[in-house]
Amino acid sequence: MALLSALMTGACAMTAIDHSREPVADWPALAMRIELRNGLAGVCDISTSHFMSVVGCAVIDFDARTCQIYLDTRHASAEALMHEQLHCRGYDHPDEHTVRNGWVRHKVLRREREAASVLEAVRPSS
Repeated sequence: MALLSALMTGACAMTAIDHSREPVADWPALAMRIELRNGLAGVCDISTSHFMSVVGCAVIDFDARTCQIYLDTRHASAEALMHEQLHCRGYDHPDEHTVRNGWVRHKVLRREREAASVLEAVRPSS
């Protein structure tokens, strides 16, 4: 059974993107889809303080090679869209490694699944 390897970048309240640290070299190309919503409760991890409003988030599915961008219609802007697109391209916020670590975890899980499939294929039947 294939496991879904998804990553949510978390709720972005227009914090900066760390352009000084390039995405990992083998970051996959992801098809981006954009959805505007009136509020992001239930789709974005609302982990910001009540003094910050959530602008958007990116939900990455490495198995499907997709990145679903959610933007709040009340705060949607070209800047907010570009911010989430950068997450889809492998960039993190400063002092965070959520996106990078998500890709590394996915690769480890994928190798484990592949190894388990090989073992299953060579295991003698009872």
